[in-house]
Order: sequence, then structure tokens, then C-alpha cells
Amino acid sequence: MDISKFTPQFKDEILTKICENIPPYTLPTSFSPSLLCDDFDLLRTCLNKFQERGLITDLNLRRTSCTFSPTASAIELLNRGGFVFEEDILTKDLEKAILEIDKLTQKMETNLPVQLLKL
Repeated sequence: MDISKFTPQFKDEILTKICENIPPYTLPTSFSPSLLCDDFDLLRTCLNKFQERGLITDLNLRRTSCTFSPTASAIELLNRGGFVFEEDILTKDLEKAILEIDKLTQKMETNLPVQLLKL
């Protein structure tokens, strides 16, 4: 498995295929995993992650067949921008935190001589 392919874009692509083709909360229907992805190990990692997050239930995955049932949470995630949106939010939050740390560091450096004089 090429772990560099396990990206937010890849997860959105798989989740989109699922949501467009399988109604939520339906009885699991068997199909070939290759319909979703040619890399079985990458697909297994992705679907297990989806199940951990509650996006699918009843996962039964074999190399020749796959069954699961999507949940409404999968559709909600896609409607909110998917994994790419979540990654963008995380990146922006980290950038904001770095800026805040930089501001505090500059403030401390500016006030340090004044504080030393008071000693």
C-alpha cells in the first residue's frame, strides 16, 4: 500500500462513490471492492476508518466481495465539504495557533527588558 495515496481527496472520492450509489441505512449488498478502488489494502484502510467514524456500518470486506451500509453521517460529511474541508480547517487552526505563539513570543521579548529593570 502506498500510504501517500491515503489523502483527504482519496477519502472524499471513495465516500462520494459510496453515497452516490448506496442509500443510507440499506441492507448491505455484496459488490466487488474493485468498483471503489483497485488498491485493496488502501481501500481496507479507508473503509475501516469510515467505520471508526460512523460513516458506514456492518463492514465485511474480502478481496472478492464487500458489504456495508452507509449512514446519514457520510452524506452530512460530504455536504459540509468532506475530508478536504476538515483538513483545510485543521491547517488554518494550526496556522492561527502559530501566529498567536509568535505574537506572544514578541510580546515577551519586548517586555523582558522592562521586567529585568524592575528586579
